[in-house]
Amino acid sequence: MAVSCCFKSAQEEIDGFVVSLQFLSHEDLAKSCLVTRRKSDIERYIVALEASCIAYYKVDHNTLDDIHHEGIRVATMHRVKGLEFDNMYIVGVNDGILPLDVLDSDDKTVIRDHEWRERSLLYVAITRAKRFCSITGFGKLSTFLRSYQAQ
Repeated sequence: MAVSCCFKSAQEEIDGFVVSLQFLSHEDLAKSCLVTRRKSDIERYIVALEASCIAYYKVDHNTLDDIHHEGIRVATMHRVKGLEFDNMYIVGVNDGILPLDVLDSDDKTVIRDHEWRERSLLYVAITRAKRFCSITGFGKLSTFLRSYQAQ
């Protein structure tokens, strides 16, 4: 099952995410993962997890996922390639973040290639979920989600 939602602000998105986690058992929490597009966005979610006393385990390029650690896994979309989780929470899927607004080109081929790679990255994150996937953003959603919601 997949769900997508757009919140009015970053804080509302974080609050909604934290509330949804509070319904999970410790076992289910350890089988869940929060992912962001950018490494720089992870910290605001970690702050919210800590403030809510929700255990987490950060999986980055220097660490492996360890089933012995309690809590939700926190990682970037790139880092979860090859991993699987019962529940995926893909957060911060906003315009300018996915696709990442880094191109300095008007070349249609370059733009199309960049969007294809970004869309593939989102697909990889979504397909890490075995049971449930939540995709959220705030403010203006990614063009990828806006086109999906219109269907």
